[in-house]
Amino acid sequence: MSGLPLIAGVAAVATLVGSGITAYGQHQEGVAEQQSAYAEAHSYEALGRQQFAAAQRDALEAKRQGALVASRQRAVAAASGGGVDTPTIVDLLTETGALTDYSAQSAMYAGASTQSRYNIIAQEKRASGDYSLMGSNLAAIGTLAGGIGTVAGRM
Repeated sequence: MSGLPLIAGVAAVATLVGSGITAYGQHQEGVAEQQSAYAEAHSYEALGRQQFAAAQRDALEAKRQGALVASRQRAVAAASGGGVDTPTIVDLLTETGALTDYSAQSAMYAGASTQSRYNIIAQEKRASGDYSLMGSNLAAIGTLAGGIGTVAGRM
């Protein structure tokens, strides 16, 4: 074996194999961390979608409640004999409609804002997973290079 005694050759092979196995383990650890981070990111995105959907329901409920209030206002105005087209009633209905729209839009904004925060967290989790994989791969390369250097130093 190119002038190396048998024991030295076996030791060199064992060193290289050990370095390779360690490097593979480091890579797999990075893959697992990345997959975990991606799964966590997916969960945050799902939470964001749920929060936005809840906000949509809240906005619809605000509109429904506003419509009920406006209906009640019209009914009371009509029952009083004053009519629903008097300036005071029109102003009251206009204000009720504006407040209803504001409530609905506020609910939608809150939902969109929460969803955006969850999406940012998800992006950060994915980036963290990617960096973990990169770090593990660099550690694996270092392990391989160290194994090769150890064997070369024995020659």
